[in-house]
Amino acid sequence: MTASRIADSANETVKAEIDALRNEIKRLTDLVSDLAKGGSDRATRAIQDAVEQAKSKASDTADSLKSGGRQAADEISRRVEPLASELTASVERNPLSALLIAAGIGLLIGLVSRASK
Repeated sequence: MTASRIADSANETVKAEIDALRNEIKRLTDLVSDLAKGGSDRATRAIQDAVEQAKSKASDTADSLKSGGRQAADEISRRVEPLASELTASVERNPLSALLIAAGIGLLIGLVSRASK
């Protein structure tokens, strides 16, 4: 019987050791899972930060282009205004010449468009 008790005691010890190992493996698995989740959260935050920086840079570039476009339009308007005023004054001084020139240009456009068909 002593051998039976020793075997039972050994079985109990082995079972206890196996339970302890299972608990340790579960704890390690949970720890690895938490670390992976933490790494994933850090990676997600890093990606979100990069996206925000890209949005900010794109917005700044769009604002810069819009400002440059406005400046270019203002410059064109400033240069065209005197030409438009001069053309208007020329037409007012010589209306018949302006009419004949416009008719001639229209005739040329009509001939060119017919020839290309």
